[in-house]
Amino acid sequence: MTRSNEPLLPPRSPCIGICQVNDQQICGGCYRTLSEIGRWSIASTDEKRSILNCVQRRRFESVFPASCGQDET
Repeated sequence: MTRSNEPLLPPRSPCIGICQVNDQQICGGCYRTLSEIGRWSIASTDEKRSILNCVQRRRFESVFPASCGQDET
């Protein structure tokens, strides 16, 4: 079976066991919303990938906050 014919495994949970929810209802450990955490076990593979895309964006934004249009002087 070639690599392109292999079935895709479902995405793994981004949970790292550090569950601390902030004021925006986002976990500081996995960067999922409470809703996304609750849906994870029943979410389709496509929905999980969508959640992981959001997680990646939130994680990036937590490290590199948007500063467009702001002077640094």
